Amino acid sequence: MNLIIQPAKNSDLKEITSLLLDNQLPTIDINENTVQLFVGLINNEIIGTIGLEEYKPFGLLRSLAVNDEYKNHKIGEKLVKHLFDFRVKINKAFGSGDLPRYVYNSRYKRDYVYPANI
Repeated sequence: MNLIIQPAKNSDLKEITSLLLDNQLPTIDINENTVQLFVGLINNEIIGTIGLEEYKPFGLLRSLAVNDEYKNHKIGEKLVKHLFDFRVKINKAFGSGDLPRYVYNSRYKRDYVYPANI
């Protein structure tokens, strides 16, 4: 299974919206300029999506969804890692350092610790 992760295009929004709705996630503001979306592709089919909503100097993970057929294949994990790697590169390019080490997830009420070198 060859997963390709790339920035979403405007032409992807219909499929992204459908995927988010299938996973009972909000779609109302995903096409705003504050949300950077990525798609996961297998055989040119969108099978996952993830987004980053900018609140400089912070970012909020948004819209993580995976097609039911591809769940339990670590697609979500790969999307999150790609998003974090993207954010670290952006931060370093603009001299603002690494991602925060702690991320609070209000849905699950847990702190997640990520290594500084993600």
